[in-house]
Amino acid sequence: MLEIDTELIENSTNRNEDYLDTRIQDTQNDEKFYYDEADLLEEHEKDFNYQVKQRGLDYYHSNNIISIFKNKNKYIAKVMGSDSDAYKVVIELTKDGINYNCTCPCSFPCKHEYAVLVAISNKEYSEVELKETIKEQDTNFKTILEKIPAEEIKTYLLSEIGMDKVVFEMEAFANYLAVY
Repeated sequence: MLEIDTELIENSTNRNEDYLDTRIQDTQNDEKFYYDEADLLEEHEKDFNYQVKQRGLDYYHSNNIISIFKNKNKYIAKVMGSDSDAYKVVIELTKDGINYNCTCPCSFPCKHEYAVLVAISNKEYSEVELKETIKEQDTNFKTILEKIPAEEIKTYLLSEIGMDKVVFEMEAFANYLAVY
């Protein structure tokens, strides 16, 4: 479990003003790591190519960021894409560095992530305390279906609800059942 401990400290070498230094403590192994949100962008600019940075800045200045929420060491954002689709961006800070994740089709750090990083550096987010999420189980339809007794499946399919809700490719289904 991660907890955030923040304190206002003065940084006399880089700025004449006070800034917020965020300390994150992993309570399972008592390790602490530190980051300054104002420096995140500068420290991780190398993760993005020039064109991605320019497009990300355009997205930031065009107000394409719909929302950003901070929960402990994780930032969860919604960013409007160029094709009117909204993408979910998750940026997680760890003692080993930073993890980016975006639901857009890009396979490398993208403009949506960069725009969110700019906003984080400018402290443009809402802090929330989210409930722990339940890990998704790696299951598929076949795995689930194999666990249900055949008689229950038959009863459901023949019920009024089953007949109304379940849609089959009737011709393929009829061909499969032709042997019975």
